[in-house]
Amino acid sequence: MNPNSTPPGGLSAREAAERGEKAVRDVGATPGPQTAAQDADPRAVLLDTISTALNAAGYWLPADGKQAIVAAVLAVQGEQSDTPA
Repeated sequence: MNPNSTPPGGLSAREAAERGEKAVRDVGATPGPQTAAQDADPRAVLLDTISTALNAAGYWLPADGKQAIVAAVLAVQGEQSDTPA
């Protein structure tokens, strides 16, 4: 069978793709900014911040070292929030 021919009773791949693209364009919805479904995990935010700072300074630390820093920062934050003002 010729791969460029239209299969019996169906659309060719090109026609199907063109119709699919046209259907997407005809929706009328304008794409907007995506919103997060849930808040970011504080541990992930801290880990990303620490990793970015270390990389920018030219330092390398294994992942378990970065995790230890995150745990220490969260422990200090917890101790500070437990103390009365």
